[in-house]
Amino acid sequence: MLKNQDIHSYLFINEFNLVRANANNLALNSYQHLRYKRAIKPYLSGEAFGQTQFNEQIGLKFRGLLGAGPRLRLFYADSMKIFTGAMWMYEYEKTTDELVNNVKNRMSLYLSFLYFKEKHFNLDLVCYYQPDLIDFGDFRVLTELKAEWYITQKLSFRFGLIQNYNSLPAKGFPNNTLNVRNAFGYRF
Repeated sequence: MLKNQDIHSYLFINEFNLVRANANNLALNSYQHLRYKRAIKPYLSGEAFGQTQFNEQIGLKFRGLLGAGPRLRLFYADSMKIFTGAMWMYEYEKTTDELVNNVKNRMSLYLSFLYFKEKHFNLDLVCYYQPDLIDFGDFRVLTELKAEWYITQKLSFRFGLIQNYNSLPAKGFPNNTLNVRNAFGYRF
């Protein structure tokens, strides 16, 4: 049985990155994501989301996504959680190729693994496979690995690795990109 406060949950992520040197933009990208989840059973939820993104490094001027689908909890213990989901996505995309605006329907199939047994360490791994529903040769694979080590109760070290493969990238841009981030976090 679900408690009323456990039925609805919301997530908002806003990320903006700008690297400038000598009045030149070396890197400019932004990502906004809003997600709503409604629990149906302890092991089953429905999700809906909206997302916007732009990224100069991969030739993406704008990508807008709307999606919805089920989320299934495969495993839940005091130290681990494993989820999977299959979501339909509507995608509108503008790239550096001025002649092409992509409008597509995609699936977003994902597997999420969380490990949090240790008091001072947690690990989060999510893998997405996003094929075009008309042309299965047009797909993306995104893998995100995040780890956090707590140095003290308030100070932590964070490591992030994001690998993004696009079978049909913007013209003149690579299929595969890798992003590594290290950061210190402080909780007030």
